Amino acid sequence: SLYAAGANERIRVACVGYSDRFRQSLLPCFMHHNKELNFDLVAVADLWKKRLYENAKPEIEKKIGHKVDTYISDVELYEKAKDIDAVIISTADFQHAQHATNAVLAGMDSYCEKPLAEDMYSANMLLDAVNAKRKAGFAPGAVLQIGSQRRSGRKYMAAKDYLASGEF
Repeated sequence: SLYAAGANERIRVACVGYSDRFRQSLLPCFMHHNKELNFDLVAVADLWKKRLYENAKPEIEKKIGHKVDTYISDVELYEKAKDIDAVIISTADFQHAQHATNAVLAGMDSYCEKPLAEDMYSANMLLDAVNAKRKAGFAPGAVLQIGSQRRSGRKYMAAKDYLASGEF
């Protein structure tokens, strides 16, 4: 976000989309680093109410050790939760660009699972949102990181080097 937290301030994070990927990979990673990096998971947004109330809320609260706020959409989250600093976007692939666009327009720092977009229309929608925020004076705007799991692992880099060597 455009707000920079002080050294003693906790960064408040929300989950947008309580997916299997979030449960099995992102939340454990979050839990491994949250104390050391001083951030906290404080809210979850998911359009599937059953999953939101029967899975996401109780499972996150059990792991985090405190209550989390719930929202039925990322738009509701951005409208109502004024104390969120960043979001983790872990929705279905075809929704990533829309949710990332909503995060940018809300001035929210975000981590988004790959792929960012499935077509150029969706990618340009996000680019237009970034450019609109910059034009409005919010440069550089919010930070958006796209997940690229495994792409920089040793095995993948070795495969890249092998292919580049021409020996294949």
